Amino acid sequence: MNHVVDVIVPVYNVKNYLIKCIDSLLNQNTVCSYGIILVDDGSTDGSDKICDIFAKRFPYMINVIHKKNGGLSEARNYGVKFSNAQYIIFVDSDDYVDGRFIQSLYDALVKESADMVVAPICKEYVNKDGSICRSPSRYAKKLIMNTKEALIELCYEKYYGSYAVSKIIKTSILREISFPLGKYFEDSFTIYKFIAKCKRIVCIPEEHYYYLQRNGSIQHREFETRHMDLVFASVELLHFAMNYNDVSLTEAAEYKVCKSLHITLRHAIDTPNFSDIYNLLIPYCRNCLKNVLHNKRVIFHEKIIFMLMLSNKSLYKILFRIVKRKSEEQ
Repeated sequence: MNHVVDVIVPVYNVKNYLIKCIDSLLNQNTVCSYGIILVDDGSTDGSDKICDIFAKRFPYMINVIHKKNGGLSEARNYGVKFSNAQYIIFVDSDDYVDGRFIQSLYDALVKESADMVVAPICKEYVNKDGSICRSPSRYAKKLIMNTKEALIELCYEKYYGSYAVSKIIKTSILREISFPLGKYFEDSFTIYKFIAKCKRIVCIPEEHYYYLQRNGSIQHREFETRHMDLVFASVELLHFAMNYNDVSLTEAAEYKVCKSLHITLRHAIDTPNFSDIYNLLIPYCRNCLKNVLHNKRVIFHEKIIFMLMLSNKSLYKILFRIVKRKSEEQ
């Protein structure tokens, strides 16, 4: 059966979260015809069986693809190829949504004749005692943007960020650009390319998507070489932005490079070869700093951090080791 919207859910060893995710997608208050594509990426913990159970119970809504493990990007690409819908939404299998999620995105898409609609996400954290705390988006605002404006806001990440979830996108656009295989932060390599194919992008203020920040996620793993992909993706975005010959977009992308480098170095702060990582990555940021320091959209304390990051490696390392320790104690 062909639907107007397909929700693609890559699944890999998430049996403790999967039922809640699928239930939330089934319990949508919507008049929009939608289907759910579960892409089992070689699960070994029983998640594959959970997918089959739901597909048997809801055969007109749920399709399951079983494949060998190939990673998140490959699973999403499989789902896009399988879909016959006009529009696609990505949801991660350890997250969940509220009952207005699909209809809210679709309504904005139709009303504004948009190619993409994005909604902010609400982050959930598991405390040491097992309780859940939420961190809603600090900014909520409706934006109707052209391509350049949307790329600029993507760089500053005030209203939305480089994530594939909590967006509705034309399937025709997704068929032109695949998610890269073997990358960490694969969304950062692709979202700006999706936006570049859109003429009209809408950001809505309502939060419908709940993102679980769990210990197994990339952000909570020990630092690996592949985590430097965040910086490399930002550098690619900068080179892409420079082709527009637009000062405001280039400045935004330069900020993105500095911010990505700071995030990566903080993650690597306790790594034995921190100096090697620092020396490898810091040249990507040096040419950006001057414009970032004069950029009125960059807040003062970030400018101080970036200056310290580039000028005094030892002090930077000491400072953010202290910050990391305090964060871990909370």
